[in-house]
Amino acid sequence: MTRKSIPMPRISVSQNYVQEYYTDSHGADPDAHRRALSVLLDLASKHQRECAIAVGIRTVIGPNSVLDNVLPEGAAGSLSRGAVQLNEIMVHLITKRITPTKFGRGPVLALYVDPKHLGSFFEEGRITELIYVPWTDAQRERFLSSRPEAKAIYP
Repeated sequence: MTRKSIPMPRISVSQNYVQEYYTDSHGADPDAHRRALSVLLDLASKHQRECAIAVGIRTVIGPNSVLDNVLPEGAAGSLSRGAVQLNEIMVHLITKRITPTKFGRGPVLALYVDPKHLGSFFEEGRITELIYVPWTDAQRERFLSSRPEAKAIYP
């Protein structure tokens, strides 16, 4: 039995209008995750008080995940079910299979999403800023080669 490839959800604006940030990190770096989450929530507080976290691998969210050590207690479990409220900001989850219909517009943290899939996020005008956290050095280099204007936020 062959599995069908599921395309990443399409939820963003043309790259020309999105401010892009990245962490100069790789792997499960809790300090990079904290910084990226802090920037995400700060940017969201200046908009409609909502944002999203897009994950390339579903196991990076939920209990005992890389985000479990960064988010307040119980928040990673709530996020794995679709959304969580943090500091009066609604944080939605985006995966290959989940497109948040209630997410209107705001910043998105792309956590371990392969850069070749990021293009599928730039269509509907919903992303105001993109924060990219790579899993590997190669992913970071691919991201930067296609987005040289991106600003480092960590370290």
